[in-house]
Amino acid sequence: MLKSGDIVLRPHQEEAVEAIVRGLDIPPGKRIPEAGLRASGTGKDGRAFQKGLEALAQYVAREGRLPGRSIVQVLADGTEHRTGVWLANQRQRRDRLDTGQSTALAALGVQWAQPDV
Repeated sequence: MLKSGDIVLRPHQEEAVEAIVRGLDIPPGKRIPEAGLRASGTGKDGRAFQKGLEALAQYVAREGRLPGRSIVQVLADGTEHRTGVWLANQRQRRDRLDTGQSTALAALGVQWAQPDV
């Protein structure tokens, strides 16, 4: 049963997230540890990335596309997240994202986060 604020993913998105979780050796039903999602080594960055990823997943699940810069997403805890600006900032700083972060963004359809082929 869905509750307010729950994120609903499409089947291909669920598969991608499950693949990420398997790759990180996280048992099903467990939260991804923030330590695996840090961009520059500080605790604040890890939490900020996790929050941004949550907001992005919520937006993509609802709209089926990536947000524009002006999009502000309301999270389950009632806080607002400037998801469009956050995504643009991640793109500008993509050289500092670790593999887990890039993979998580790619799973949500972010083209520039796709691994080089």
